[in-house]
Parts: sequence; structure tokens; C-alpha cells
Amino acid sequence: MHPDNGKKAKLKLFEKPERIIFLLVLVSALAALTPSPASAERTTGYKVMVNGVELPMDEDPMPRDLTLYIPLDDSVLSALGAWMTIIPCEERECFVLNFMRKSISFMLDDNILVVDGRKFDAGGAPYRDLGLIFFPGKALFEAVGMKAKWDETSGILTASMQQAPLPGITKKLEEIYGIVKEKTEPEKKAEAAAGQNPEKKLAYTYDNTSKALSIKVSGDKTASRIEEKGDLYNSFNIRFAGTLANGYDFQSILRTSQTTDTSTKKGSIDGLSMNWTKNNIAWSLFDIQPKFSRYTLRNFPLQGFNYKRVGNELTTYVTMGKAMKRMRMSNYARYVGGVRVEKSLSKTAPRVLGAGFVTVRDTGSPVDLKKQTNNTFEIDLDAELTKEWRLKAEAARGISSLDSFDSTSGSARSIDLSYSTKKSSWKNTYERISTDFFSETSFFSKGRTELSSLYNVRLSQTAQAGAGARIKLLNGKKTYLYPVSLQLIPLKSRERFTVALVGDFEKTADDYARAQLTKEIRFNDKIGSNKIDFRVERRRNKSDQQQAYRNKQLLTVNSTLSQKLSSEFRFNRERWYRDRQSITRDAGLKFTYEMGPWS
Repeated sequence: MHPDNGKKAKLKLFEKPERIIFLLVLVSALAALTPSPASAERTTGYKVMVNGVELPMDEDPMPRDLTLYIPLDDSVLSALGAWMTIIPCEERECFVLNFMRKSISFMLDDNILVVDGRKFDAGGAPYRDLGLIFFPGKALFEAVGMKAKWDETSGILTASMQQAPLPGITKKLEEIYGIVKEKTEPEKKAEAAAGQNPEKKLAYTYDNTSKALSIKVSGDKTASRIEEKGDLYNSFNIRFAGTLANGYDFQSILRTSQTTDTSTKKGSIDGLSMNWTKNNIAWSLFDIQPKFSRYTLRNFPLQGFNYKRVGNELTTYVTMGKAMKRMRMSNYARYVGGVRVEKSLSKTAPRVLGAGFVTVRDTGSPVDLKKQTNNTFEIDLDAELTKEWRLKAEAARGISSLDSFDSTSGSARSIDLSYSTKKSSWKNTYERISTDFFSETSFFSKGRTELSSLYNVRLSQTAQAGAGARIKLLNGKKTYLYPVSLQLIPLKSRERFTVALVGDFEKTADDYARAQLTKEIRFNDKIGSNKIDFRVERRRNKSDQQQAYRNKQLLTVNSTLSQKLSSEFRFNRERWYRDRQSITRDAGLKFTYEMGPWS
């Protein structure tokens, strides 16, 4: 298509985007209400075999990001003889999974696991789906020393160890089937292949995702945080996985995307990530996202390379690359270099001492007279004190300079002391960041001091509660926060239907006292092949000068339309009350289609 013709087509399309959105929403709603043929029974064909016995799962395992994800529900945890606790941390949820006498710590949407104090790349990020945690299966078994193999052709993940089957699996099978089921031919072939050297070849697949987004604002538009717009997005992905002739396990994802939103990288979003792993060495090239610590390289995207080597006592990281964003108000490109070393302090308990250094510099042809440099040094400790108690501490110092003349420096430190058992968890955090501390590769509020204590307890098989207190001091203002939560499974016949009640009271004491109360109720359910997440939130903000209210409703529906086609519909409505009213509505519809099977 000629470029001019493409521009004309886009203009005509978005003259009335609400018509397009209405038609797409109507199609999604009809598809969501129509049960998929595959949803009548478990037809995914994906299985997990542990020492020759099928792992019982009430929920289907899900293939994603080149691996098979296992749902960590009660059936799986009891069969594996494992248990898991949930701890809120760093504005996200942290999890501790105790399995095979090992402690596995992880966060959602983060590839890094900590297994008895040692960092481990899972090759995929755990994620939450309607209250359930899905974990990369191959990484789960390898983290505790088992041999695991994921066979995409047969859809079977096998794990083996020279010992009896894990406790609970055989018993669970007998309860469900009455007898241990005999292995099928594909299962026997997959098990045989797991004990042999697989053929060294690459498997690949490709998929396409199309998405439409519409945002409308009515009433007082100046009170809205979002501008009106309507855009289309399309992404084409090619994924590779396999073993190379030199023995390295190779994984790669190529993403090429287009959008009508020209403010986002001029309408193009491209990405390429490549990973090589062999024994104790791992390489990553091009689009990388290394993670060193709390104050250095914390989920910071780069284009470059990352090297990791795991030794008996020392683990080494080296990262170099170019940052996507400019540094503060600088007009120069940013280059980043970092090195980190971890040393194990004990062979009997997971205790690791780490230290790192990251530098960020402006480089390139002169644009103005000022070039910025930021250097950050940090040292941290992660130690298991007892079976229940764990300590994490970190101290960092950042030095920033302008043309090496105007230099400022500051420090930051944090201490986390957590306690976890099978039914409860308690986390206490202290953090203090000076007003002059700056680390370009992390995110935080300068000049903040915070003390928090959060407690979670499992009341029964169908109820879990949490409460806590946080005290923040920022810019001379002291803020008190009191979060509470209660999660329930109200119907025993429908364990996938969950209700969560979340509340947060926040009070700031200063010249203009402010109090904010947030109440939210969440509903999660699965009907046929449709997963539903509905949330209602009401927030009241009161100060000496004015009062403001916000009501928010969010609906998300994920539907499996066929074996290769899935959709996601999202609708959000926010209503603001102050002197005048503002209503914001944003809707999005996304379709993902796997165009080619594994080859």
C-alpha cells in the first residue's frame, strides 16, 4: 500500500472510532457468551509426569512464553507436598514456595527466582490468573535438583529423580481414579526421550495480536487524568527454542509491532531478545532487563548484553548497554555499565552477600554544554536466620555530577525482616532515602522514610485475611496508611469464584490535613472458557480545603474462542466528583491468534 493511501485509510477509520469499538465489543461479548467446544471438558492435552506418575491438577496447565506453566492450586501443592505463602513487598506481591526442603522466593512478572539464597533465571515470569498463580513448570523442578524436559510436540512435561514418587501424588490419583492410570503411548515416548540426548534442533512458532483502544471523556475534561484518543495496535511475534550444536539451550523472541499512536516511538514498537544457557553460564543479547538489587538495575530495560556465571561460591554478573530513555532533562544518549558479585556465606543455610556498581553516562556529539554522570555503589545481604525468619538488608550510595564539576551524593538503606509459616506471614520493612540520593536505574521517592508492618493469615481453606500499618515521612509530611484485606471462596461447589474485600485508610498530617479512604470489592470467576474479573472501587479524599470522590468500575473478560484464538475485553469507567464532574470511559479489545504450530 502506498504511504499516502495508508494515511487516508487511518483518518477515515478514526473519524468515528466509537463505531469500530462498538462492533468489536459486540463481537467479543457474543463470543464470550458462547461456550467454546474445547471448554466442555479438559482437552488441552498438556500433562505433567513426575517420576512416571501424572501430576493431578484441578486446573489446566497453560503454555506461555516457550514453556508450560503449572497452576499452584491446592491439588498441585498437596500432591507435591509443598506449601506457599504470600507476602506483599515492593508494591507487588512476593511469594515463598517451600518444596523438596528448598525455599523458592519469586515475584509476579519477574523471571528471577531465589532458591536457598541463590538467584536462578526461570526462563519465564510467574503470573496470576483469576487468583491462581501459574509457575513455569520446568524451572520449578530444576530449581530443586530434578531433571525436567518439556516436549512441545506431545505436550508433556516430564520430571524425574532417583527416588520414590513425591508424597501425595499416588494417593491423590487413587482418590480420583481409584487406581493409578496406565501410561499412554505418547507418555511412554516422552519419558523415554527424557532419558536420552534429544536431537539438537530449534522449534519455532509465530503468532499475531491485534488490539483496539478507545478513551472518551465527558463532563469537565480538565478533571480527567487521561486524554481522549482511539488507536489500533498490531504485534507479530516469532519465538524460537531449542538446543544448539554447541550444547547451549537457546531461546529467542522477535517482536515487530505497529500502532496508530504516533506518540509511541513514532508508531513502531520493535523488540528482539536472545538467550543462551549452558551449565553455569548464561548470556542475553539485545533487548535485556537485568536485575541487580533494590537500588541498582531494578527492572530497567536496556539494549546490550548481560552475562552471568554461577560458581561454587561466587556468582558474577556483567551488563553493558544503551538505555531507551534520556537521563533526566539531558539531550544525550545514555550508556549503562554494571558489575555485580554474590558470595555464599554458608553451606548449610541460604546466606548470600552481594555487592554491585552501576554507572550511567551521557555520551555522543555535543548538544549542549552539560553532560551528566551517575554512579551507584551498593552492598546487600540476604540471609535465612531460622526456618521461619529471613533478613534482607541493602545500603547504597549514589554520586551524580554535571561535567565533573557540580557533584552531589546521597545514600539509601533498607531492612526487611520477614516471618513465614504454612498459614501466616509477617513482614516488617524500614527504608530511608536521603534527599540527595539518586540512582538512574531504579525508581523511588527521594527524601522518604518509611516504616511498615504487614501481616497475612489463612483463616481456613476458603478464607484469607491481611492487615498492616505503614508510616511515611516525605517532604516534612507524615502519612499514616492502614491496609486491610479479606479474600473468600463463598461457594464450595465453585472454587474458582472468589470475592476479595480491600480497604485502605490514609491520613496525612501537615498544614492542610488530608484523609483518604479507599474501599474495593473484587469478583473473579470462570464460566466455560471465559475468565471474568470485575472490580468496584470508591475513594473519598477529604482535606481542609475541599472534598473529592472517585467511583471506578473495571471489567476484564478473557475468552478462549478456539485452540489457537483467544480474546481479551477490558472496560473501565471512572467518575470524579469535585466542584464539577468528569466521567472517563476507556475500552480495549484484543485478539491473539497462533498462526503456526510448533515445528
